[in-house]
Amino acid sequence: MRFKWKKSAQSTKSLLKPSKAKSNPTKQTLRASSCCKNSKINMAAALIDASALVAIFGKAQPMAAHFKDLMRQASDEQWSLSTTWPCVTEACYLVSPPQRYTLLRWLAAGAIAVYPFVQEELTSFADLMHQYTQAPRTEMDLADASLVWLAEQTGVTSVMTLDKRDFYRYRLNDGRTFDIL
Repeated sequence: MRFKWKKSAQSTKSLLKPSKAKSNPTKQTLRASSCCKNSKINMAAALIDASALVAIFGKAQPMAAHFKDLMRQASDEQWSLSTTWPCVTEACYLVSPPQRYTLLRWLAAGAIAVYPFVQEELTSFADLMHQYTQAPRTEMDLADASLVWLAEQTGVTSVMTLDKRDFYRYRLNDGRTFDIL
């Protein structure tokens, strides 16, 4: 089921309603995961970082309006939105309990896909974190590593994030860069 982001929402508890929008083919191609790796589905797609989730669900976040507008656009145009469990975990840690519960219920309702990974992928995450950590200045965290990994898996390079400095540094194996939304 698709969800539509309500334009008049005052709180995050009332953000979703079923969408009747038609699919809008796109700027990016989302590659299907494991069961059908060779098939391609044309649709707009974006990854969602923990910082964007915190901006949307946290209290009095300065960039909340920007990300809520992006979510409305994504809903209207039926983008495929994905995140990872490390991003969800980080966002839940950074918001207060009431917002945390709303975030988890929003995810449970299918608002965005929480992309799974197998335990063996942690080696890829560790390799990425090692590659992009330049002590003492910068350090790639697990949530960012999981999104770079997800970009490799899906081919999606558009990302909703506040961590512009970090995502401008990150590259996919083929050299592609991220488009910051």
